[in-house]
Amino acid sequence: MMNPTANCTKATKTWVPRPLCHMCGVCGAPAADVQHYGSTVCYSCRAFFRRSVGCGKEYGKCARDTDSCVVDQVNRTNCKKCRLQKCVEIGMKPEKVLKNRNTIKESTKASILIKESAQDFQRFIFHPEPTCLTPLSLDSSEDSSGESLNANEKDENNENSIDICALAEICVLEELKQVENSKHIKTVNDQEEPVTDNYCLLTSYISPGLELTFEEEFKIHELEVMKENLLDGFFKITLEVPHYFEHFSSVLISWSLGLCTVSPKRMLTFLNNKRNFFRNDFANGGRVSMLLNCFYVFKNVPDEVKIETFHFSVSVMALCFRAFFKVNSDKEYLIEQKKAAGLLNPAFLQAVDQIFPNNRNAIRSIDEYGLAIFKSPWAKHQSDEELFCQTMQTVGEIVKDDVNLGTLYITLVLATPGEGLSQEAKTNPSLLQVQQEITLLIYRYLKTKHNDADMASHTLNLLLKLIGDLHTCRDIHLFGRAHQASEGSCF
Repeated sequence: MMNPTANCTKATKTWVPRPLCHMCGVCGAPAADVQHYGSTVCYSCRAFFRRSVGCGKEYGKCARDTDSCVVDQVNRTNCKKCRLQKCVEIGMKPEKVLKNRNTIKESTKASILIKESAQDFQRFIFHPEPTCLTPLSLDSSEDSSGESLNANEKDENNENSIDICALAEICVLEELKQVENSKHIKTVNDQEEPVTDNYCLLTSYISPGLELTFEEEFKIHELEVMKENLLDGFFKITLEVPHYFEHFSSVLISWSLGLCTVSPKRMLTFLNNKRNFFRNDFANGGRVSMLLNCFYVFKNVPDEVKIETFHFSVSVMALCFRAFFKVNSDKEYLIEQKKAAGLLNPAFLQAVDQIFPNNRNAIRSIDEYGLAIFKSPWAKHQSDEELFCQTMQTVGEIVKDDVNLGTLYITLVLATPGEGLSQEAKTNPSLLQVQQEITLLIYRYLKTKHNDADMASHTLNLLLKLIGDLHTCRDIHLFGRAHQASEGSCF
């Protein structure tokens, strides 16, 4: 008799983020119950200490000439000398940092490769034509370095103890060497030829062997928290739009009764009012701007570049949310649908509880991109409508209910300016760096998920191509409607 478990595949491991239940000894930020280089600190201070000691940096002058600056979460970056001094005072040991000159050399080479491939990323998004691409390298920044796999440090008095941080960092350096030596692929006749496949972007040459590090998994978790905070904040701001809650309540009640009677004209008018409300808040540096700035990956991007890029890309992100929402319409109830799409947030739940006390499952799932406004025919041209639906369906099917992948993708979408934006926005080094880091993180996440480098590369390249298609869909949605909303809508 055949063993019924013979063909069962190995269950996918579920990552549970380590709780930040301790306080950083340097700046007081939340920290995990893990020692880094001899003391309990947050990931930011750990990375600062590693860079300072590993690169042999010396900070000879205090920013305030007092040698006693306050180091906390707000001003920990103001004075590097006092921050490093405090690291040592709380017990962080410089000798535990990997002091290998090759580290600096390889990190420098990695940075050069990333800058070169950033230009190829922009050319691919805006002009997807055959081109020889620069291979993508592993970044040496604190969020993708892979050092410290969060195992408690060995007995510090034991000379034979293993430094896990150093061991993991060595593994990453081996990956960097593979990348640098993989600038070409071999043909059947062993002739080196550049890759010219239209969509073989950035990952054509490499296949990082390491699984996601704890730090990378933690970064994904942080991005997910930031996205939920963004959605929660957006919904709270929306509730302040005049008459919104009455409109929201009537729509949900009608839908729960199977009587959805919202007209496209009424919905477009409401969306236009919401757009004006959000745009005014954003222009004045209000809460919309503050919520977007919570995405720390953009912290080094100049404000003027962020404002210009976000003004465009937020509406593209909203289309992604619509795609994730519709593809999960196979869920029975609306709450389950939004959760699977990664769109559930506390403010929405509170509103639902207010409308349907003790009955969150009063509303069934909705098989639409948006109530009424995407009922065919809604676009001026049928070909535009077909392109819109095909793109949205493809994006939805790739992400489906993978909340982590959806979060990474909308972060990349937020970081990608439209072709019509200024050269300053499209070529800003800090913004390009964000694009590269998130692109690599998506690839490594997909490779870990599928355990297949080719599948990860194919999926990533498709997602990258779809960003350009989503930009086109944005224009169709905002400016190519048969019944046009006000020009300039961006939310």
